[in-house]
Amino acid sequence: MQKRDLEQAMEGVDVFAEQFELSAHPFAVTLTFIASVPYPPGHPEVVARRNAAAGPAPQLPPLPPILRKVATVRMTPQHFAAMVFTSNRHLRNMGAVAGAWTNLPPELLAAMGIPQAEWDGFWGKVEAAAPTPVQALEAQMAAINAQLNNLRKTDGKVQAPLAASAPAGQPSG
Repeated sequence: MQKRDLEQAMEGVDVFAEQFELSAHPFAVTLTFIASVPYPPGHPEVVARRNAAAGPAPQLPPLPPILRKVATVRMTPQHFAAMVFTSNRHLRNMGAVAGAWTNLPPELLAAMGIPQAEWDGFWGKVEAAAPTPVQALEAQMAAINAQLNNLRKTDGKVQAPLAASAPAGQPSG
């Protein structure tokens, strides 16, 4: 191994990616990072479009991006879980400092198959959740008890508790 190859192996790889693919099974997780690259000037599609643009031709749709795999990283599921956990913690702290950088366009979330509510919930942007039926009942009972306590007080004197009324059609007492 040459000295330059050894130095490069020791430093690791520095890449930029715009997309990623995730593959997981019980024994390994694979992350594949992808970047778009420009078409070379001599590419047949580029030449054809250049020639078409020279004459009175209809507007051509944009070329699809050329995607190139820039890195593949394999790891154990445990390492992946630890990485996701620490990344999540770090990103939440950054989001608290940086503000709204976690806002993605709804079209992008839809393209990734992520519902807006799930995205917002992940980042802690969810409004107060609707109470559970038990919580709603407890809140109603607390409100009724507060009203009863207010009704019992008259000029600083506490009245006797209100008697429960009998069901309709039955004599009371």
